[in-house]
Amino acid sequence: MARMSLQYLEVCTDATELAAKAEAWLFREIERTHARSIFISAGNTPLPLYARWEQSMPAALHGLRLCPVDEVMSGPGAGIFGRFFARALPSYAHVLLPVFEELDEIPRVALLGLGLNGHVAFHEPHVRPDFKKGMVELETRTCQELGLDPPVQGLSYGVGAFRECDSVAIIVSGERKRGILHRLLQTDDRMPARVLMDSFLRDPGRASHFRLFADEAALNGPG
Repeated sequence: MARMSLQYLEVCTDATELAAKAEAWLFREIERTHARSIFISAGNTPLPLYARWEQSMPAALHGLRLCPVDEVMSGPGAGIFGRFFARALPSYAHVLLPVFEELDEIPRVALLGLGLNGHVAFHEPHVRPDFKKGMVELETRTCQELGLDPPVQGLSYGVGAFRECDSVAIIVSGERKRGILHRLLQTDDRMPARVLMDSFLRDPGRASHFRLFADEAALNGPG
């Protein structure tokens, strides 16, 4: 894919630069919105970012609640994301609020990943576009990515919640995401990630508060 010039797209050379740029955006938005909590996602893409936080313990995160966006609730994989965060962010265990706990308010800022089928969190393509939170039957491809045999149920926030945020970023890394990133950028597909993106970009007052961070491997790789 040729390099694109889109106001909301920030292209990074690799996963390390992606983590640095996403972090800088996140901290600016936390300050701008006076956020008391943020949505965060599990997975390989944000791992370099979480490693930065473990190493530097940034002041911008002090006093914030970190709110994971989804969790596997059935079968052998139940609790897999809780275990992920216990490994990735052990210093923040006291401020992590699992998805099965109720929030006092929707976080002002969200940092999300992009699934291979276009999902954000476990808001799968077959789920209604305005889905806010609840149990979801995970699609076969999602189960495969997690190394789980279907049927599997997950508890998740969805686009209906994320579009209530003041600021949203989606981060995409690696050759394997190239196909779905291309669909997200080039088509008017009604995948959940696109629905969320459009809810910001089609509103002049909110367009500047959406970002898509992608590394070169995801944008131009052969995947």
